[in-house]
Amino acid sequence: MGVNRPKEHDAVREARDALVIVAAAAPVAAAVAVVAAVGAGDVEGWLRWLVGPLVVAGLLLGTLGSALLLADRVGRRFLRARPYTIGRFRLLAIAVGVAILLVAGLPTTWPVVIGFGIVCALLGGVILLGAALDM
Repeated sequence: MGVNRPKEHDAVREARDALVIVAAAAPVAAAVAVVAAVGAGDVEGWLRWLVGPLVVAGLLLGTLGSALLLADRVGRRFLRARPYTIGRFRLLAIAVGVAILLVAGLPTTWPVVIGFGIVCALLGGVILLGAALDM
């Protein structure tokens, strides 16, 4: 007799897969940025435009994935409802597009980026607490 854990809904799975794609692309983009920066002599510019959007997109997708997982668990338990599914490539396009806009607005957009980081960390903590309490 094993523990019957709730399965992820498609919306959660799509957000997680989009985050994995961004996380996998980040080291490749960083390597390309370093090589291009050495050749061009502009390290900050290359890192900002190649790695910055991926880091911000990762924060956006991490926040979205955690929020969807929390909504899925609470919705299923109390409302018998599930989050609406959006495809991972559409999520990637939206996240990278918004991330490019946020990076383009730096340093003015630092509060937004930091806010996404804090919200992502808080939601991740709630998810970990729920997993530790087997909810």
